[in-house]
Amino acid sequence: MGTRGLTQPLARLDTCGQKIVNTLRRLSGSSGSGRKSLWPFICVSFFCILFFGYRAMVESDSASREKTSFGIVGQCEVRGRGNTNYCDYIFSVGDEWYTAVNKAASRLEIGQTVPVYYDSEDPNVSALEEFSEQSRHDLNFVYVLGLALPAVVGFFLWDRAPYKETSESELSENRSSES
Repeated sequence: MGTRGLTQPLARLDTCGQKIVNTLRRLSGSSGSGRKSLWPFICVSFFCILFFGYRAMVESDSASREKTSFGIVGQCEVRGRGNTNYCDYIFSVGDEWYTAVNKAASRLEIGQTVPVYYDSEDPNVSALEEFSEQSRHDLNFVYVLGLALPAVVGFFLWDRAPYKETSESELSENRSSES
C-alpha cells in the first residue's frame, strides 16, 4: 500500500483538526481583536436547556398522576418583576388538608373556590394550573432556546470568520479580464 495511502487520511484529519481549533478560537474571542468570548452564553444556555428540560419532564410525570380537588383561596399578592399573582390556598384530599402557594390568575378573590391540581402520589405537590400546561410552558422555552443557541453561535462564527482582503491589483485584474 505504501506511505501515500496513509498520509492522505492523516492530512485530512490534520486539516479537520485545524478547522476545529480555528472555530474554537473564534468562539473564545482569543484572536486578539478585543471581542468578548461566547463561552459564557453557551454554558448558560446549555444549563437553561437542561434545567427547564428536566422541569418539563418532572411536570409531565406529575401530569400523568394528576388529580383534582377544590380549594379555597386565601391571601393573594403580586410578586416578582413580572408582577405575577401568587395565592395561598387550602384543599383537601380525603381527610387530610393541605396548604400551598402558587401562581394564579389575577382575578381570584379571597374565599373563592378554585380547582386545585395535585399529584396523587404526593398531594404536597399542587398547583392552580394543570401540570401539563406548566410542562408545555417549560418545553416551549427549551425549544426556543434550543433553536436560538445554534443560530446565535452560527452568527458569531460567521461574523468572526477571517476576512480575506483583496488587493487593488487583484481587483483591477478581475475588471480587465471581465471586459
